[in-house]
Amino acid sequence: MKITSIELYQVDLPYSGGVYQLSKGRSYDSFDASIVKITSDDGTTGWGESTPFGSTYIAAHALGTRAGVAELAPALLGRNPRQVDRINDLTNDTLVGHNHAKTPLDVACWDLFG
Repeated sequence: MKITSIELYQVDLPYSGGVYQLSKGRSYDSFDASIVKITSDDGTTGWGESTPFGSTYIAAHALGTRAGVAELAPALLGRNPRQVDRINDLTNDTLVGHNHAKTPLDVACWDLFG
């Protein structure tokens, strides 16, 4: 089994409580999610998601997630998504840090594996 395509989607996920209030007047009524779909050569698909908590709360943000996925995706094409340990090693060798960008790819591989 080999990865033949990686698709990346942006989705605004609404906050179920209406508006999420933070300090300094910051608030969110939705969160910017990155959704990844990995397809293998036998047609099996896996889905993963990363939704950083805004750009002013932690050192991760949605545009950074999508940039990281774009950086990592070419290195994963042709790889076996069921070998998640090797996929994780490859993502770490390709991009240092940025776990929020690696997360949707990892989750999609596990989903495909399952």
